[in-house]
Amino acid sequence: MMEIELFGLFMPQLLVLSILTFLPYWLSRWILQRIGFYQWVWHPALFDTALFVVLLGFLNTLLSS
Repeated sequence: MMEIELFGLFMPQLLVLSILTFLPYWLSRWILQRIGFYQWVWHPALFDTALFVVLLGFLNTLLSS
């Protein structure tokens, strides 16, 4: 696992990626709410967690290549 140095502070790569994932997560969640997608979801909190994990994995794959 890599560490990223930010102003003399070493941070785990996963923490930085999680922070970067928040914006696409928030945007996609907002869009799904606007189009009424959540009325078809059985458990919205579980779906939101899975959405965040999928976006985090996608961003990790993009940036680690």
